[in-house]
Amino acid sequence: MNLIVSLSRRVLIGFRSLPRVIGVAAVLSASMAVLAQSAPPGTLPEALKDIPRASGVCRSDPADAKRGEVLAARAGEAPDLSCGLTLAEANTLLERTDTVLVDMRPASEFAQYHVDRALNLKLAELRSKHYLHGKAILLMGSGKGERELYVACGTLKRAGFKQVRVLRGGTSTWLAAEREVVGRAPDGRSLPRLSAEELWAEAQFQGNVVLLGPTLSAIQQQLPFSATVSQWTPEAVKGVLERRRKELKGMPLAAVVLAVGQGGFTEAQIASLPTTIPAPVLVYGGTKEAFERAMALQKAVWTAEARGPKRPGCGF
Repeated sequence: MNLIVSLSRRVLIGFRSLPRVIGVAAVLSASMAVLAQSAPPGTLPEALKDIPRASGVCRSDPADAKRGEVLAARAGEAPDLSCGLTLAEANTLLERTDTVLVDMRPASEFAQYHVDRALNLKLAELRSKHYLHGKAILLMGSGKGERELYVACGTLKRAGFKQVRVLRGGTSTWLAAEREVVGRAPDGRSLPRLSAEELWAEAQFQGNVVLLGPTLSAIQQQLPFSATVSQWTPEAVKGVLERRRKELKGMPLAAVVLAVGQGGFTEAQIASLPTTIPAPVLVYGGTKEAFERAMALQKAVWTAEARGPKRPGCGF
């Protein structure tokens, strides 16, 4: 052990003349290298025996890593569908003096417009406010990507919050009902439109149902919670939603996505369908080709992330 101490001191003294920016990490690394060289062949100095081997430094994850599936089903992040409230149901909650409305949209969207007296908080910020445990918390989003809100609801309940609910449809539902906001809001009469990437994300949430029109039926295999409709009629839509509600065992739908594609369906027809749908409505008006291009690009991104950055000498 005296030999180890002596060698460490020599290395440290030698490094005193180097610029300070090299830092402690470089000094310790050099010390460990000298210690390893001084050990008899086939053995390690006592000071190094507990250090794990760096066997994974140059390992590459499989290129076909299904990152999308991982993101859609993170361990311990199951959405709590029982949290959902319609606007009519939320009215009673909003009349209470102990209710806190939390707008979880990005700060830039909140700055454009928001419900009066709403707080703009992220999940981590809300969790840290222990004095709100006894309050009634109503979470609000934009109407898109609401799986995160249902996950947050379950997380907050487990963290000790007594009553947490989610406003289904968020600000889109609020504006459609012509409720007042602070700031300049978009026209609430138009349904929220989805990009191809957003369509894929909505289809990963079991609380949603994606209805695919005839021109988009070919992409159904890529969208887990989806169904096809041969024609856009209230009867056809109602039949699909009824089957979906039975699968959810009576649990209300979080949202319905109308993937109408392009052509053969007018804005007036789209606008008339929500009156027959007991859930917030989102619309995808892109083509099958646009969706497939977006997915090909996204898969390339996931593959690159799975591989990680190139490292000299690693062979990839």
